[in-house]
Amino acid sequence: MDESRKQFEECWDKQTGSRNGRCKSLRTKDGYRNVAAQECWLFWQASRQALQDNQKGE
Repeated sequence: MDESRKQFEECWDKQTGSRNGRCKSLRTKDGYRNVAAQECWLFWQASRQALQDNQKGE
């Protein structure tokens, strides 16, 4: 999960035009303080899980 979260944060910073590391600074234990970042993180996780499940043939 750590590599996926790193990829998400890099993507978030790039797509939002934020300075590098901005998304990481919004982290909480379970997600992000920013509502948009939190929602995107949940979608990111669901997407990654679907890709993994699809690769397994589920």
